[in-house]
Amino acid sequence: HSLSRPGDFASAQASILMPAGGLDRFATPSFEFENGIGAWEIDGGFNGIYLNLAALELTRRLIVEVPEWRIPDMNRALVEGATHPDRIFALIKEKGEDWANYDRKVGGSMYAASMIAGLNTLDRSRNLPDVHFPDADESVMTRLSEEGQVLPLDPPPTGPFGLPVSRMTIPAQCPAGSEASALCRSSMKETS
Repeated sequence: HSLSRPGDFASAQASILMPAGGLDRFATPSFEFENGIGAWEIDGGFNGIYLNLAALELTRRLIVEVPEWRIPDMNRALVEGATHPDRIFALIKEKGEDWANYDRKVGGSMYAASMIAGLNTLDRSRNLPDVHFPDADESVMTRLSEEGQVLPLDPPPTGPFGLPVSRMTIPAQCPAGSEASALCRSSMKETS
């Protein structure tokens, strides 16, 4: 962009950190967690922050091949270079069986999560009366995946839309009896 930058920052620069030895050791999901890279397995599912090892490795290679990036001129080349299915397939084939297994397990889990998210997305092109909302027997999970503790409210207060609110969910990340739980509960009181 055309904004001026102070002297030492006239040229935009980024430092890229990479685990010593590369990403191969993260291709086997475990309980190991380092800077959010890779996946760890819990109860048959996979969690993580930077789950897409192929995109990380392809991005690393792009940085090595082309150390100076011009945005937005290079946007398409960079996105396709790191996320195009043909590039990912070729990388996984090159990397071998550990990466292929990781892609099948974790990639499949990520794909399933995106499909579930798509099923629970509000279609804004449809009229509101035609939209299906989950009924009382359905549960839509958040990205944190756990519902948390459900507290019944008796008597139920009136909610912002004039209907009674009969229960409240304490987020799962607020464990009972902890300081975090007390903070969560007090912040929920302030907002209700």
